[in-house]
Amino acid sequence: MITAAGLPVIDGELVLPRVGAWHADLVAQGSTALVVGSACEIAIDNVGSFQASVVRSGAWLDTVWARVSAGAGGATKTARALHYRNTTRRGVVQDLLRAGGEALASTSDAAILGANLVSYTQLAQPVGQSLSALLDVRGSNRAWRQLPDGTVWVGVEAWPDSGLTDLVDFQIIDERPQEGFANVGFEDVGRLLPGTLLDGRKVSTVVYAFDGGKVRARVLFED
Repeated sequence: MITAAGLPVIDGELVLPRVGAWHADLVAQGSTALVVGSACEIAIDNVGSFQASVVRSGAWLDTVWARVSAGAGGATKTARALHYRNTTRRGVVQDLLRAGGEALASTSDAAILGANLVSYTQLAQPVGQSLSALLDVRGSNRAWRQLPDGTVWVGVEAWPDSGLTDLVDFQIIDERPQEGFANVGFEDVGRLLPGTLLDGRKVSTVVYAFDGGKVRARVLFED
């Protein structure tokens, strides 16, 4: 069973990227739209719960549509322009998260956050974009993403094994190697998160798709 803010979900998907904020587009049974900005917990049997905020919502014919974003939905909020001297990366990250109303995950990498910045200019741009620029995610193995509890993790990818075994826990249903994409079937759908290894392959994005109360997963692998 899948619920969002306590409502039974009948359709939609939850998109979990390795870098950035996750989001979900949901269709649920109900007669009243969710309040924009309100907290929304997505609960999926055998997968767990995901803490989000409502971005958009509407209701029609006893059906509720909603888009929700991880945590407080702060990744798209605009950070103000600032110039820093003799600070640390943690100081800039904390300012960015404060601007977005988000919280730093306790599992974040202290060494990455403690790096000294002699001089750094923060542009007036979305919080998520600012975090990616600060960490130089395209030119390094550093990353940031929002965890299921909504907190923001910052660190270096360690690529731990997902613990799922081919032909025991899951099976590749179909695959498009040219796109690095696979549909994955599970014996019992369990939690699979980006930044892990699935059968030795780096998981970049996980999409949980919901259809009539059933759950399936699509996986995008890193090159």
